Amino acid sequence: MNYRAVIIMAIAALTLTSTVLAATVPGQGTWETTLQARDLNGDQKVDAFHDTELNVTWLRDANMIGWRDWDGARNWADALVIGHFNDWRLPGLIDTGAPGCDVAYGGTDCGFNVQTKDNETVYSEIAHLWYITLGNIGYCNTDGSCNGSNDPISTGHFESLVPPATDMPRFWIGTEYPDPVHAWYFDTGGGFQGFDARDWGAYALALHPGDIGVAVPIPEPQSYIMLMLGLIFMALWQSIERKSRHNSDSIQPKKRTPIFVFRSITPH
Repeated sequence: MNYRAVIIMAIAALTLTSTVLAATVPGQGTWETTLQARDLNGDQKVDAFHDTELNVTWLRDANMIGWRDWDGARNWADALVIGHFNDWRLPGLIDTGAPGCDVAYGGTDCGFNVQTKDNETVYSEIAHLWYITLGNIGYCNTDGSCNGSNDPISTGHFESLVPPATDMPRFWIGTEYPDPVHAWYFDTGGGFQGFDARDWGAYALALHPGDIGVAVPIPEPQSYIMLMLGLIFMALWQSIERKSRHNSDSIQPKKRTPIFVFRSITPH
């Protein structure tokens, strides 16, 4: 294991952290057909997505607990209950090659462009989500060139899959690392899969085996835009009506009350 190479590549993955943009990118990856919205607690809102390629259900909110060490993140996932669904966990991977990180620019369990899925074998669930389902491109190419991309990171309809620029966009992987002091993680800012001290910090995205919950529609971006425009129009219209009524009242001639009505009569 080349620790120096791991550190260099991890730093390269984070060089865009301050400028990375996240967006819903139609036509990129398979997420528009393979991620199906699910309501888990009966409120008719999207809580999760069933991933038809991996047959797991991902939580929509990737920042439910913030920054945690590896043990804290895994314990949270193990104890998580939403609606009546438990049995949540962190995403897993298969440690291929020599035990631990076999760092490379492609085709291994560590680095960029890592193994994702081959037929029925899933090598890394979160890497498959990022590279295949969401259709993102790693910051470094398989030939070792690291130019990055000006395109936004595709996050589908997930929330906080790329955290704020002030934080490192790393998510813990639940599979045990070969030694007791490190843990696997995946960087959603550049597509780097690596390892770090398990008592440090990263975010946690939980998943559940199989398809759970009730299917619900996802409002299209155009629907949000039309809704906001409608609300803005209604607010402007009400404001115009109020001003119109005020101006109308101010220009109405006021009836003068004859002064003698209020004048007292003093006998002489």
